[in-house]
Amino acid sequence: MSRSACWSYVTWYNELTGNWATWEPGEPVQPGDVGTFDRQRRFIHYKTLVGYGIVPEIATAQLPGQGRLVWSDGDVHVDLKAHGQSPAGFEALGALDAGLKVTAHRDNACVLHMRDLREAWIRDLEKVLRQVKGLLLNGEWEVDSVIVVRRMEARQGFAAVSLGAGQSFEAKAAGAASLEGAGFALASGRGRGSFAKRA
Repeated sequence: MSRSACWSYVTWYNELTGNWATWEPGEPVQPGDVGTFDRQRRFIHYKTLVGYGIVPEIATAQLPGQGRLVWSDGDVHVDLKAHGQSPAGFEALGALDAGLKVTAHRDNACVLHMRDLREAWIRDLEKVLRQVKGLLLNGEWEVDSVIVVRRMEARQGFAAVSLGAGQSFEAKAAGAASLEGAGFALASGRGRGSFAKRA
């Protein structure tokens, strides 16, 4: 691959949502962290707002709803399999399993599955930015510094990046009566090594 799985995934997520992602394993990211992105677009934390004398108020919430499965149209093809069906092309899932098969149309195609979502954010962002502006005017702030202002954390799920066009993996549905809103666990068997994955 010309780009790392991390670079491809983080870039894809930013293009899809306008937000930045982190690649695990890595440093935990919290609202109020200050840092920069390295060449592979990993966030490198080097200070906090508190270290600059700014104490932001942080709010938290559990996000409602079921799991989210996200991919870019045209990058991958997703086949769904209901409980009791045996459609052609599925190798890792048994006849009694419900689940899905993801096949990449290109190198570095990305898929993200998230469950048990929690969010944390800086409550009064305008106040914090006014304080940062003061630090910048006094020469106490580096212009290229990035502040984490909001964090969405998926406590269950996975991210996958294809290692080549035509590569695929299967995931078994768990914890739901139907595929809609189901949680998915990566299935063992052929095809598992064709995507770089992070659970």
